[in-house]
Amino acid sequence: MLGGLQSLPNMGTSDFTFLFKARSKFCYVIGDNCFVLFFSFKSVLKSLHVFTVIARRILVRCPLRKLDCFVPQISSLLWCPALALNFHPRLLLSGLVLTASLGPLAALELDLSLTPASKELQDKVAAQALLTPLAASDKADTLDVLASAQADYQRILAVLYELGYFGSTVSIKLDGREASSLSTISPPQSISQVSITVTTGSEFKFGKAQIAPLAPASKLPPEFATGQVASTRVLESSVQGAVSVWKDTGYPKVEPSKQKFTVNHNSNLFNAEVELATGRLARIGKVTVSGSENVRPERVVAILGIEEGKVYSPEDLRDAVTRLRRTDAFRSVVLTEGEQINADGTLPIEVEVQDQIPRRFGFGGEISSDEGATVTAYWMHRNLTGAADKLHFEGEVSGIGSSYGGAEGRSEFNITARYERPAAFARDTDFFALGSLATIDEETYNLEQAILGVGIQRYVTDEYQYQFSMGLLHAREETVFGKDTYTLLTGLYEGTIDYRDNALRPTSGYFIRPTLLPYVDVEGARTGLRAYVDARTYFGFGESKNTVIALRGQLGSIVGTSIEDTPANFLFYSGGSDTVRGFPYQSLGVVVNGETVTGGGVLRGCQRNCARCLTAALVWLDLPTLAMSARIPRPMVRANGKLGQGLAHAMTRELARSDSTWLHPLVAVSMRVVFSFTSELEKRFEIPHRHYRLVF
Repeated sequence: MLGGLQSLPNMGTSDFTFLFKARSKFCYVIGDNCFVLFFSFKSVLKSLHVFTVIARRILVRCPLRKLDCFVPQISSLLWCPALALNFHPRLLLSGLVLTASLGPLAALELDLSLTPASKELQDKVAAQALLTPLAASDKADTLDVLASAQADYQRILAVLYELGYFGSTVSIKLDGREASSLSTISPPQSISQVSITVTTGSEFKFGKAQIAPLAPASKLPPEFATGQVASTRVLESSVQGAVSVWKDTGYPKVEPSKQKFTVNHNSNLFNAEVELATGRLARIGKVTVSGSENVRPERVVAILGIEEGKVYSPEDLRDAVTRLRRTDAFRSVVLTEGEQINADGTLPIEVEVQDQIPRRFGFGGEISSDEGATVTAYWMHRNLTGAADKLHFEGEVSGIGSSYGGAEGRSEFNITARYERPAAFARDTDFFALGSLATIDEETYNLEQAILGVGIQRYVTDEYQYQFSMGLLHAREETVFGKDTYTLLTGLYEGTIDYRDNALRPTSGYFIRPTLLPYVDVEGARTGLRAYVDARTYFGFGESKNTVIALRGQLGSIVGTSIEDTPANFLFYSGGSDTVRGFPYQSLGVVVNGETVTGGGVLRGCQRNCARCLTAALVWLDLPTLAMSARIPRPMVRANGKLGQGLAHAMTRELARSDSTWLHPLVAVSMRVVFSFTSELEKRFEIPHRHYRLVF
């Protein structure tokens, strides 16, 4: 023993104080059993200087790999003015080192009991308590257990208050001692048993339930009324709802001014009286933009689309922020309302933005044993002319060395350029122009095409948007009917109606995407319309909606042109994950003698999916059904039969056997059962670790 301190092997008393590493803001740990607490009584700057010297000595004297050999077992509380040994006497009170034994880390036993017993309430308390995950871990730090226990008093009471129990008592004991009576400065050496005892008491009801004044369109929820369960959650949501309605009416500075809450334990009544200060009706004032160095301020204001002089509406401001973020030209967007309404009744708006990095590029590659190699690259400029307009180039070469497709070893390429200008004609109407060159090599056709087009993207509501474009398409194709070259004037309408609760993991709602594509040959040889709609709906079951039934329907048709006069890539093919799972991509079409010769003119498809998320498994059932019809005139087929061998002649012979000009070659039904097992419940929606597929 040196000066009352237990010495370490080959270490002096002064050296002992330099053997710690950072644990938290004021606590430092030596190994797993001791902690050193540093107090600053003099000066923050001097203390920082002390820490710098100490850290330097740690690195010099005690490398991290050797720290484990300096774990002392100290059983008593020791004070040592150690820092005074190496520094000026004036720093004697600059720091004190407190060393105490924390004891080894050990597993906890947690006992949670409620009076009267309630399984539902016990689950809610356990989910809110910080001690629950600590008890589930293999080892728990003593100080963490004590701090969590002291915080759980308020957390558990908050759960009880939400359910209307205002006469509850909560007791949390650590090895038989009440957690609130223990100090985090000198915690117990070890904790092995945690006991939480909750006595709920009687359920309280609302006596007075009053919020005033209310906006003309405001209506309090039925749960916030005399005789209903006095839930703090209901009270909070009712006040927030009343405030929200006032703001929607044009009063931005409304807030609760007086609140009176009383609890009568004799009658088990909770009285709530809230008075609102509405303030003045406001209109949108001047919009100020700051922070942007690349996008012109007038363009930021135009994209925002905030109308000065219009009655204040928080929804309009939220939509304005969404428009700016949608451009992808800004890293962050912060909209701030003025603290005070001006004398003229206007509310100033300040928008602070941070520019996104203007240029971005990327590239990638894939190698497949049957489809060959694929190389992709893109380049993008997010702010081409200072108007938050975007220019995007993208290129792809696929099928390099492939044995798949109509011509063995033939590769495909696709080069696309697209320009977008937000708020070109109105705040929610964007302009775009595009051009592309592509070659497509499929089993049933080869295609070379060039496209030029312009259009608009219109955001009508959060749930509905559409785009309309006009274009010029020039193509050369080779199909079972022969070779053809054509130039088409096209129009395109594509809408998106999305009422799903979650785009990635939907459990309710529906999604519809209709598409209309009229086309006219510049030489007048063909005029037609391609119509297609994709509709999906979802139904979730259970309290957590872990069982979801998804229905999907697809309907398409070609009107105005026969199948041989219709561009090959306008026809309908099926097969693959997007239509009929379990069949190769686009392998289902018009089949003659077992071979797919072309696409269909009519598509009718349905998929019925059921997904159930279990604790450690995701089960997905898929039953798609597809029907396809193709109208092929026999004389046209016979006339073109001489143009090719094999498939064309086989097709002619098949059609010659029937007097009907309608061919219904395909009714495919498949069922897929997939079991995906994951190691944790939290990962049930991620890529599974083990994947098994059965296709019938």
